[in-house]
Amino acid sequence: MHLSKKFCTLFLVVNSLIVAGCQTTQNSSSDGSEERSYGYFFTPEDHIEELMAAGKLDKADDVLRKNRDTILENEKSENTASKNEVVSFFRTLNDKTPEKLAVPVRIQLTLALTERLQPETDRITVKLNSYPDWPVPIDDWPSVRETLRIASEHVDKYTAYAAFEDEQDQPIEFQQLRDSLTKLEKTIIDSRHAVFKKYEVQTSPNFAETFPIEKGLKSFFEVNSALWISKLSQLNTAQIKSIYATYKDWVGPVLESEFSRTYFSKRLAEITGGGKASLDQTLTVLSDTREAGFQTDISNNAKVALIEVTSKTLLKQGQIEFPVAIKVDLPFKSEKSELDAAFNSDVAKTADVLVLINISAARTDREIASLKKIKSEFLSGTRSVPNPQYSIVQQEVNNARAAVQNAAMSTMSVDSQYCYGAGCMAKAAAKLGAVINEENAREALQTVMTRLSATPITIEENVYAP
Repeated sequence: MHLSKKFCTLFLVVNSLIVAGCQTTQNSSSDGSEERSYGYFFTPEDHIEELMAAGKLDKADDVLRKNRDTILENEKSENTASKNEVVSFFRTLNDKTPEKLAVPVRIQLTLALTERLQPETDRITVKLNSYPDWPVPIDDWPSVRETLRIASEHVDKYTAYAAFEDEQDQPIEFQQLRDSLTKLEKTIIDSRHAVFKKYEVQTSPNFAETFPIEKGLKSFFEVNSALWISKLSQLNTAQIKSIYATYKDWVGPVLESEFSRTYFSKRLAEITGGGKASLDQTLTVLSDTREAGFQTDISNNAKVALIEVTSKTLLKQGQIEFPVAIKVDLPFKSEKSELDAAFNSDVAKTADVLVLINISAARTDREIASLKKIKSEFLSGTRSVPNPQYSIVQQEVNNARAAVQNAAMSTMSVDSQYCYGAGCMAKAAAKLGAVINEENAREALQTVMTRLSATPITIEENVYAP
């Protein structure tokens, strides 16, 4: 009977373990993947196999991502085949069954994903390799750009899977696709200078919007502004204005300056016929340049100089009562100089038009409506003097202390009185009143002492002189 009880107990324990090991829970996570509880009888590998059997490869990959460390650790403790062994097995031993190899479920998922992606991978790789003689005609550039986009997105599909996280698990087809994409992108980027040099910006579509790789073109134009200068030199002002409007979003500060200066120079030449420009003509061209959308400095082209030649003698004699400053809001060079040296300066020598600014007088006129004399004093400094408020607060402290002493004496006096019978009740009432008075007196003392500590002994007083 005793053995029978032990057997029953053991059976119940084992039965409980089996039930606990087989029990799983299933719910949905925030990303839509199924979450399960794993135990001895249901592992992440079992979950992946279950999802693969249902054709849910993406969800199987999510399980691999969340349990990768556990799965890799399990593979180390088991005698399983590597991916290379599996691939070699299927390529050379087609007459044998795969059950003869212990294929890790992670590798099974890798092979399944590879099989699903391979047809599109092969098609894109062939397309990438169909441009060996780049550059191709401009009409084919949109097709090349679309192929690069599709290839890049397909590469992202591979790298998004946890099954291909390790390079050794990445299929050779993916590596070939990635290498072909990298090679073609490098070829196209390296050809930008030569291609753009021959590109007809006036008659062809926007190079930045048509070239297969748009990334980095703005900085490319900035660094290679000499290519633009060569092209702009062959255009008239109307063409330059049109080209600038087309490429404005890809024009940086350096290139915008070249557009502005080229447009200004050509427009000035159109008005003057190649001769020296008058001030009126220069201002007209300047206005035209700004209306065309160019806002950069063109002082090197606008050969107008402003030179201030105010006499230093007038300054010394006090004829200039206040300093005069001229704000130049035009792209003209300006400087200060003596009149006798104005024409010898570098600014004057390079200018077609020289404007001399001579301030002969700078006076302040005023009209006095009424006059009233008032006595004024000069604040020469400050000095420390006794604070009259301090002595007032000090006296309040002394009074409060005296009140505390009187209240304490009153309490002692009431307490020393003899009482008997009903008279003791009167004494108790008197003592209570005396104690309350004493406490109030002490609180008043504390308050006034706080005021005294916050009151400075001396204060600063202004000292005036006549």
